[in-house]
Amino acid sequence: MKNCSKLKLFSLVIVVALVLSILSFSSVSAADSSFSVYPTSIAGLPVILVETNANDIAIPSGDVTLVLLDTTSSTIQESSTKLNLNNYLKNNPLPKNVSFEVYGEPGVTAQEIISLAASNNTFQKQHGVIKLGPIQTGISPDTITIIPSFQVDENGDPNNEPYLDMQSCNIIAPTIIGNYEDNYTYFGDNVFTNTNYFLQSGEIYANGSSRLVSADTGTGCGAQTFYLPYYGGDTYDHSISYYGAGNYGYQEWMMWCFNITTSAWAYHLETYATGTSLSYNPNTSVFFENHNVNSNWYAGFQSSTVQANDAYDGGYPDGPWANNYFCLPNYSMTGSLTNFGTTIWTLSEIPTAIMQGP
Repeated sequence: MKNCSKLKLFSLVIVVALVLSILSFSSVSAADSSFSVYPTSIAGLPVILVETNANDIAIPSGDVTLVLLDTTSSTIQESSTKLNLNNYLKNNPLPKNVSFEVYGEPGVTAQEIISLAASNNTFQKQHGVIKLGPIQTGISPDTITIIPSFQVDENGDPNNEPYLDMQSCNIIAPTIIGNYEDNYTYFGDNVFTNTNYFLQSGEIYANGSSRLVSADTGTGCGAQTFYLPYYGGDTYDHSISYYGAGNYGYQEWMMWCFNITTSAWAYHLETYATGTSLSYNPNTSVFFENHNVNSNWYAGFQSSTVQANDAYDGGYPDGPWANNYFCLPNYSMTGSLTNFGTTIWTLSEIPTAIMQGP
């Protein structure tokens, strides 16, 4: 009887240990609610965090982001080539609700990334998840809603070269000195693919703080935070590109954020994004989006302007914009992104959002 009790206790300990081990790298599949155990490394890179709606409320319920750490690559290009996600997934298929995020930087640690992830989730629980998305048109006046204003520098190149598969911009991160906003603003790189899939990489300014984010159609355009420190005055390269040949149905669209000043970088890879090139559309652009209805919303910015430029920074050899168009309409923009140029947005001239309702 005593030996049987010991055996039961030993079995219980083993079961508990196994459950804890599985929970540390598992989640529920969106498709069939069955448990899926995720690998502890992918193509040689350790999985340091499994993100679900339970630990990041910006992730739709059922979706999963596997966060990887790359301490051996010096650049995003080296890392993405080494990862070779297409080849890995061909031999090691994972559920289609899985996306991937990779971080690298001189001296970066898993603890730093996990700590930033936790603090970001706490912040979003307090202030809510910000919804981004394409330029909004045709909003019904039957419900009370805020119609944001957009100041858009549209990329005209895909109209002439439909095979283009990358767009990037460098943004000197504005310094935020106070909280005068009643909502939020977004500034960044945005593309429509040739299948009308929308992707974004940029910066959000809200609640007296700033975040580096990505968003896309597949996750409902809820802002997904890059776990990189935001430093006002640093230059961030926000790029979106099609990566890989779509082997075995896997098509990798990459949204990245690279701090040119500190060499810290992160990129978000999706296997479920569609399309293989950019679409000629006002959403294939760099735009500033304002959701504030109060007239002094910009008082929290240290500078009266923000700017973006299309500059070769040692990354992918994307050529300069050959054509660009100010649209929707141009109240605030001067300069040009063509030929590695710079466009400047004057904040006080960006229209406020409109409160609309019955």
